[in-house]
Amino acid sequence: MQQPVIYVDILFLTNLAINYIILFAVGKSARSATRQFRLILASALGALYAVVLFYPHMMFLFHAFFKLVFSILLVLIAFRFESPKRLFKNVVYFYIISFAFAGAASFANQYFTTIKVNNGVVYFESSIWILILSCIAAYFLITFFLKLTTTRYQKEKIIKDLLVTLNGRYVTIKGIVDTGNSLCDPITKKPVVIAELSQVLPLFDETELNFFRTDTIEGDAQMNIPIKLIPYQALGVRSMLKCFVPDSAVVLGEQQTKTDLIIAVKNEKLSQNGEFHAILNPLMLS
Repeated sequence: MQQPVIYVDILFLTNLAINYIILFAVGKSARSATRQFRLILASALGALYAVVLFYPHMMFLFHAFFKLVFSILLVLIAFRFESPKRLFKNVVYFYIISFAFAGAASFANQYFTTIKVNNGVVYFESSIWILILSCIAAYFLITFFLKLTTTRYQKEKIIKDLLVTLNGRYVTIKGIVDTGNSLCDPITKKPVVIAELSQVLPLFDETELNFFRTDTIEGDAQMNIPIKLIPYQALGVRSMLKCFVPDSAVVLGEQQTKTDLIIAVKNEKLSQNGEFHAILNPLMLS
């Protein structure tokens, strides 16, 4: 029986493209910040792993333990480590999306490709574009499914009213508890809440408002409230968040919440439909 011919370059490039799409989808679905070079590096390592698996003497790598360890390694490379909880979430999303993409690729194979198998590794003898398009389609289906399963009941459970006080003034802000917001002050380790400037206007005088309205970071010495600048990264873009330390900030309706926190001010809307005006850090809920 004629042995199947495996082209290493096609195998590597195919897995490189698919791994990149999978990791990109993980970042979008789990709301995990990353950078392009990290995604490419992790995708290349995953593609190299697929190539190595075709060698008979590397059969031990098929063990579930090694596959799990390698999956965690890919996730750690693609997304910076923030906490064990965030790592676990990224790994779970990685497996869910990988299984969905594998199903999409197998479906495409029935109509457009032929399969060659060596040591249990699937090699698609087809156009790389067919596989990429099938994976993109699977990504959009997963995204749609995740949005569909977010019921109204769940939304009501995670949207809370935040009462903020500062120098005898107070405001109530409708915020959403987002597990994707794990931002903390790197020095004090206090959790950070992100709020729209329009919602905290009554707390500030004109000098303080000008500080938060402009893009510059000058003028904080002239204000009577504690100000902080906290580094922030989203979708590979680094910036500085202008923050203030309130006298207190409690979530209404919760028996216990951390009042010792920091509020970052964004001069833009956080919700397109106005459903919420702040992103609450889960760490503030005891």
